Amino acid sequence: MAKYIAMGIVVGVLYIFLGSAMGGGGKSPENMGMMELRQELHAVLDKKRAKGCDLTEIKELKRREDILVAKAAEDGKDIQPIRLNYLKKALVIARGLCDGNADTPLSEKHYKGSRSITLSIPGEYVQITQAVPEIKNSNSFHFPVESRKLINGQLELKLNDGDGPLYLETLPTSVKSSVDLKSNCVDAQNNSFGILAEPELLMASDGDLAQIKNMKALGIGWVRMAGRAGAVWDLIENAPLGRGDYNWGKMDSMVRALSDSEFKILCTIKPFHSKDQKDHGKLPINLSAYVDFVRHLAERYDGDGIDDCPSGAKVDCWQVHNEVDLSHFWMGTAYGYARLFKITSDAIREVDSGAKIALGGISNPGSLYNGRCTYVDILSELRKNGGKFDVFDVHWYKNYITHPDYNSKLVAFMGRELPAVLEQYGYKNVDVWFSETGAYSGANVVGRQGVLKIQSEVQQAKNLVRFYVHFLSNGVGKVFWTSMLETNASYLHGTDDYFNNIGLIYNGFGKNDKGKGKKKKSYITYQFMIKKLGCAQWQRTEKIKTGENGVFAYKIFRKSPKGPLWVIWEDS
Repeated sequence: MAKYIAMGIVVGVLYIFLGSAMGGGGKSPENMGMMELRQELHAVLDKKRAKGCDLTEIKELKRREDILVAKAAEDGKDIQPIRLNYLKKALVIARGLCDGNADTPLSEKHYKGSRSITLSIPGEYVQITQAVPEIKNSNSFHFPVESRKLINGQLELKLNDGDGPLYLETLPTSVKSSVDLKSNCVDAQNNSFGILAEPELLMASDGDLAQIKNMKALGIGWVRMAGRAGAVWDLIENAPLGRGDYNWGKMDSMVRALSDSEFKILCTIKPFHSKDQKDHGKLPINLSAYVDFVRHLAERYDGDGIDDCPSGAKVDCWQVHNEVDLSHFWMGTAYGYARLFKITSDAIREVDSGAKIALGGISNPGSLYNGRCTYVDILSELRKNGGKFDVFDVHWYKNYITHPDYNSKLVAFMGRELPAVLEQYGYKNVDVWFSETGAYSGANVVGRQGVLKIQSEVQQAKNLVRFYVHFLSNGVGKVFWTSMLETNASYLHGTDDYFNNIGLIYNGFGKNDKGKGKKKKSYITYQFMIKKLGCAQWQRTEKIKTGENGVFAYKIFRKSPKGPLWVIWEDS
C-alpha cells in the first residue's frame, strides 16, 4: 500500500507540472500539439501508475526540463520549444514503461521465479565458478566451483532472481580445474582495470605505501590521480604567480609511488589558484601564469630525461578539469571550458606530444544534452577552435539493483547515443573511459535522494563484476573504481555519505566499518575478476544476452589462457 501511495504522490507532482487533464489515443508525438501531448501523457501516466510501473525516469526527465526552462527564461529565450521537446520525449518513454520496450525493462513483478538460458559450448565439460567468494574468516575464502557434462555441446543453465555473476570455462575432463588466483593471465600494463586513488595517494605522499601495495596486489593497470591527489595548481605554485616557483614535493611522491609499482597514470589538472581569482570554476585570469604551470607540469612528468622529477616517472594521460557540467566544479560556459581545454592541451602537446589528453569527465550521461553546461555544447565549441582530445570520460554510478533500467540505458548510450554525438562533431575515433564508478555497501547510507536501501558486501561485489563486464563489453575502454580504500571526506552526510561507503577496504570510520584495513568481499572479487579477465580481448566480445528477461550473458575471448570465458548473471 505504501508503494502505491508513494507512486500516487509522484504522479500527482507530475500532473501539477504537466497541467490539464485526461486524454487518450496513440498518435505520433510529432503530429500532436502541446495541449494534446499534455493530455496524452497525463492519460498514459495514469494507466502506467495503475499497473505499478516505475515512473522515476519520467520524473528525472521533468527535473532536467525545469533546469533548461529556467536557464532559457533567465537568458530571455523562448521556453516553448524546450517544453515541446520534453513532452514528445516523455510520451515515447512513458508508452514503453512496463511493456517490454528494448530500452526500458519490464516491471520487476514480471520476472519472479527462475529463468533458463541455453548456451552452445564446445567441449565435454564446463566449469562454473561463482564470481563472489565465500569467506569463512579473514584468512580463508574460496570461490564455489562445480563441473557439468555438456550434452551435444549444449548447456542449459537455470538462473533464479539475482543469481550470478558466474564464470563458465570449458574443461577437458570432469575434474575441477584450479581457481588459484595465481593460475591465470594478468597483463597489468595493458588491461582495462583501474582505481581512482585519492586516499591511497595522499597516504603515499606522507610515506605510507601500504595501500599502494594493496592496489598492486589487485592486478590493476591504471590509476587516476584526481581531487586533492591530482595536479592542483593552487597547491603546487607559490605566489606571486608567474615566477616559476613550484612546490613539487607531494606531487613527486605520489607519481613516484605509482611509477615504482608500474602503474599507468591518468592525472586530472585542476586549473584554479586562490591568488588568481576568488571563486573557483572559471577560466584563469592570469592565463600566462597558468600556461607556464601546465608546461612545467607536463615537462616534469614526461619521462624524457630533461627537467624530469627525480625518479623520471611519467604521466600517461592528462585530464583537463573534472565534471564541468556541474557548477561545483565549473561555473563558466561551454565556450569558456572549450577555451580552457584548448589552451591546456596545446601547452601539454608542446612539451609531450605523446601524452594522451582527456576531456573533464561528464558527471552523468544525461549531461550530454541536458543541464547548465552540456557536453554537446562543449564538443561544438571544441570543433570551432580546433581542440583535439584522445579520451571522452564518463562517470557512471547508478546501482543496478535499485536502478535496473540503467542496464539497458548503458547499451543505448554506448551503442547509439554517444557514438552518434562524437561522430557528429568529428571525434569518431576517440576512446571512451569510465574514470569513476562505484557501488556502496552498508546500512543507512545517504545519497542525493535520502537514505538508501541496505546493501550487503555480497551485493556490492556482484555489482562490481556486473559493472565492469557490462561496461567493457559495450565499448568502454577502461573502468576505474572509486576508490579502493574507503574515504573519510567531509561530504554532505559525513561518514554515512554514499561516497564514503563505496571503497573496497574499510578505513576505520563510520557505522558500517568492520575494522581499519579489512578487505571487503568486493576487493577479493575484483582481484579474482582481473585474474579471469586480465587478458580479455574486449573488442571481440559476443553479446549473447543484454538484459532480455533479466538475463545477461557475454562470451569473452582472451589472449591467455586459450578458449573463451562466459560471464552470466540474472538482474531483474
